[in-house]
Formats: sequence, C-alpha cells, structure tokens
Amino acid sequence: MRKGLLIMMAAVITLVSFISCSTTVTTQYMVPSKVDMSDYRNLAIATVSSYPFRPFELPNPVVRDLSGTSPVRVYSGFTVNTERSMSEYLTKIIVSQAYDTDYFTILSPSVTDAFVNRPSMLYEQGYDALLTVYTTDVDVEEYIYAKEVEVVIPNQDPEGEPSVEKRLFHYLQQNVTIEFTYDLKDTRTGRLIDTDTYRDTISETTKIEFDGDTLIFAPQLRSSFYSIASDFGHSVIDKYVPRSVSRSFSLLKNSPKNRNAEKGYEAVKEGNLVEALAIFEKEWNRRKHIPSAYNAALIHEALGDRDEGIDLLEKAIKKTGNTKLQSLLRSMQERADMTEEAQKQL
Repeated sequence: MRKGLLIMMAAVITLVSFISCSTTVTTQYMVPSKVDMSDYRNLAIATVSSYPFRPFELPNPVVRDLSGTSPVRVYSGFTVNTERSMSEYLTKIIVSQAYDTDYFTILSPSVTDAFVNRPSMLYEQGYDALLTVYTTDVDVEEYIYAKEVEVVIPNQDPEGEPSVEKRLFHYLQQNVTIEFTYDLKDTRTGRLIDTDTYRDTISETTKIEFDGDTLIFAPQLRSSFYSIASDFGHSVIDKYVPRSVSRSFSLLKNSPKNRNAEKGYEAVKEGNLVEALAIFEKEWNRRKHIPSAYNAALIHEALGDRDEGIDLLEKAIKKTGNTKLQSLLRSMQERADMTEEAQKQL
C-alpha cells in the first residue's frame, strides 16, 4: 500500500512539473501612441484647474433622508476644498507620469502657469506643446434610503423552528461623478493637437448601524475624488507615449506527432531557444511539419528577428495554405507594423 502511494505521489509530481514547464515564448514589440508626439517632445504642463463650485452646487452638509425614517442624522462626507486638493494631487500625478516616461522634456506647472494664455512665449522658451486640464464637472450625491430585509430569528427552543421576520434597515448612498477636459496645443501655431473628455463615477453604499448616537459622519469622499483623479492622470499621458510590450505566445501543439520535434519543445521548456529553433527548422525543412514551421517563426520573433519569422511563414503558407500559419502571419505582421510606426515616434 505504501509503495503504491509513493508511486502515485511521484506520478503526480511528474505531471505537475510537466505542466509547470512552460511551452511558451515571449516576444517584445512596440505600440504607437494614439497621438503622434514626435514633434512635441518638449511639453509644458499647466496646473489642473479646480472645479468652481457655485454656492447652490455645494453638497448639503446634512445628508437627505429619502426614507423619512432614519434613526440618525448623517453629516456629509464632503469637506471644504476637497476639489482643490484633488486638483493639486492630479497635477502631481500627470507631471510624475510625464517625467517617468523619459519621452518628454517637461516644463513644470509652477513655470507654465504664467504663460497659459500666451503659449507663443512657451515656444520661445523651446517648448512645443502645452497640456492644460480642466475640472469641468463635479457632482456629489448623498442620501439615505431604507430597505426591508428578511431576517432569520433563531428559536430559543433548540427543537423549535427558526422564524423569519421583516426588518427595516437604512443605508447611506454616496455617488461622486467627476469630469475632466484636457487640451493639447501647439505653442507655435496655437493649433489644437488633441482634446478629449474623461468622466467617471464612484458609488459607495454603507449600511447605517444604529448604536444610540443620533448624529454620525458619513465616510469621507476625498478617497473617491482621488481615485477618479488617479485613474485619469495615469491614462492621459499614456495616450501620448509609444510603449514597449512583452507578450507570451504558446507553441503550436505537436500534432501530427513528430518525435524529433519533441526535442524542440523540451529545449523551449529549458530556455534553450536557439537549440529549439534549429530543431524546428530542421523538421519543417525535412518533413514539412506544420507545427515546427509555426514554432520556428515564433522563436525567430522571440529572438528579435521578426522579419525572418515572417519570411518563414510566407514560404510555409505557399507550400501548405495552413490557416493557423496564416493567422500567425497576420498577427506577426501587425506587431511589425505597430513597432515600425512606434519607432517613427521616437
């Protein structure tokens, strides 16, 4: 029994080891930016404008009770100047993101702000583009509502059945919606290079627990403001910068089975891509083994020679017309085209 258990454990370990040995290869390619900034790499960034709340737009300091039955009064989670601190926070994120790309030379907001209405003076200082961000809408909605919930009440008699009764529970709903509009302007001509709007909402529901206090404070909304600002700030600069991408691709399954090609799969698992490439190319040339052609092309790309991989695929497709090879060729050509376009933006 013990011997049989040991054999079974060894078999499981072998299977797990086989599965964990990856038969994938990783290739790198570039993705071009959505807006070509190759002529605008000296970038001036202005301070993000805060939303100018009008008196009647400010959230009510006491949260509305839509149920009319709340046992407590709840004070708003909005605090004065939250919108201003959010704008300062967002400015820091955008500037930090722009610096971290190593793509732009940045003029800080503390200097840029003096020339926002005179972009030509920024051009005279050597800055090609001006990025301005405006907080164009802030909406804070807070209210209390009630909902009946069925509650199971245990029976004091251990042999008795529990009872079910409906109880009224109160909940605090907090919704924060923020909209940003941003403009990217050519400082020499004043031409608008890009403009867009970003809008997002965060909603939070909190059950109100009544413990005798008739006055409580709602959860602070500052974190919701900052979360929306953070998501926007990390996305806006990404739009303007070409980036490198690493992606893993699985080798094509060894079907029909080729014993010699199996050594190529093992070489990939061990990280010996050059050896694997030689094996797969040999099996393609000798036996026209389609998985070997597929895998050899992928390995060429992983080794940084995508053109060789494309050339191999084109020849293999002429001989076989295989649809899987055609699909790989299309995706590889797409990565080649993206990389070429991105490199022009550098």
